[in-house]
Order: sequence, then structure tokens, then C-alpha cells
Amino acid sequence: MQSNFCQTTAAAAAHLGLDCVLLLRGRPDALVQGNLLLDHIFGAALEFLDTGDPYDPAIPVRLSEIAGRVQARGGQPYIIHLPGRSGALAAAAATSQASELHEQFIAGDGPPDALYLAVGSGLTAAGLILGFKHLNIPTRVVGVSVQQAELFLKPLIVDRANAA
Repeated sequence: MQSNFCQTTAAAAAHLGLDCVLLLRGRPDALVQGNLLLDHIFGAALEFLDTGDPYDPAIPVRLSEIAGRVQARGGQPYIIHLPGRSGALAAAAATSQASELHEQFIAGDGPPDALYLAVGSGLTAAGLILGFKHLNIPTRVVGVSVQQAELFLKPLIVDRANAA
């Protein structure tokens, strides 16, 4: 429910005058603060799924149901499910962060040996790994998973980086 991506999507939709339905992982009785508060302020319609797992198989099912309801009322839905079919696109978008970090490394003491980041879906890590490789930055990206086991997440990060 505190997804930066969902909050940014809600803000962009509001700015463009588009309707936005967010399927958030969590419970509807959660304290409305942080990004969840911003989702409300930006006027997103909020639906909830009581899971913390971004790879829960119930998520694509619910997204399809929501898209069906939007289409039934005359809307033209576009599903963005980052761990799903939009994952490679999100990883590709995250490569730009490598360029920004590279500029900061140059302005500072040079690239660090390692960059540690919290990893949920693994898409930012995939993009940084790809971006660092492209820019020949020797910094190792170390993801610290906040949800998934390494045996699940590591191959997924590699797959998303390769797809990007």
C-alpha cells in the first residue's frame, strides 16, 4: 500500500485527467498515510488484496476482473503489473538510474564497490545491474529482499534484466 510506483501512477493519471484504479496489497482498513494518502488525494479508485506478496497468483486474476469492469462501463483499461508482463519495461526504465548514479560517482570519490538496495519485485535491481553493465561501472548491485527468498528472486532479476 505504500508503493512508490502506484503513487506515481495515480499522480500521473490525475495530471493527465485519466481514471486510475489501483489494486493495492494490504487491507482497506489500514491507516491512511504516506503513499496511500497521496493515492486518495490524487483521486485513484482503490481496491485491496490481502497479501504482501507481489507475485501472488491472485493479483493477475484481480487485475483482469478490474479491467473487465472498466471495459464494461466503456473505459479502455491498460493493466500495468510490474512483476508481470510490464516487468521488462520497468527494468529498462530503471537503467536511467544507473546514469544518474554514475554522474554522482564521478562527482564524488568514484564508484563504490557495492550498492545495497531494498528489493521488492527486483525490477530496480535488474535495471541498475543492466545500466551499470552498459556503462562499464564496476559497482556490484546487492539486493536485500524485503519479501522473497533469494532462490526465487535472483533468477527473476536476471530474467528481467535480460528481457530489458
